[in-house]
Amino acid sequence: MKVMSSIEEIRVITLRQEAADPDYGSCLWMNIYLDIENGILMCVSDVGNFAYRWPEKGKMFLKILSTVTEDYLLGKCSEMTELDTERTKARFTDWILDWGDDDVMDLTYSKDEYLEELQSCETAQDFEGFAEEYGIDDWWEMLRYDYDPLVRRFAKMFRKYAQPEIREIQKAMEEPT
Repeated sequence: MKVMSSIEEIRVITLRQEAADPDYGSCLWMNIYLDIENGILMCVSDVGNFAYRWPEKGKMFLKILSTVTEDYLLGKCSEMTELDTERTKARFTDWILDWGDDDVMDLTYSKDEYLEELQSCETAQDFEGFAEEYGIDDWWEMLRYDYDPLVRRFAKMFRKYAQPEIREIQKAMEEPT
């Protein structure tokens, strides 16, 4: 095992909410660590810990971070784990409304009755039970997920507060010394 130690510059962006902030309590603290030389973003906060390493380094790394969208950042640092009940119901609804006469389906009930029953589904298990009861194959492909609200909070705060600071770091790196 080869072990190395080095002293590198890690830029730290520190965010602290204040009691007067309109969204006080949604994320009280966040430390964002930028290893610019190696293209690494790390965040430790009260809404979670996040990290990602980009292949781009230096100024290119900062350029990416200064322009990323929330969804792009979330795609790099997290996974969609929260069932989006409304989007899932909408997907099931579209599927039910598109049924044709040749579809393999228990048509004992009208489409309206299926849609009414669908509205009671709130969990993945509910959707599974609904699909099994009415003979819907591959039902899991209709489940739609989203990011945890706390993870979304990280991305919103990164865009609102860290990105302007990253742009300032970019400017400082471009200025002649």
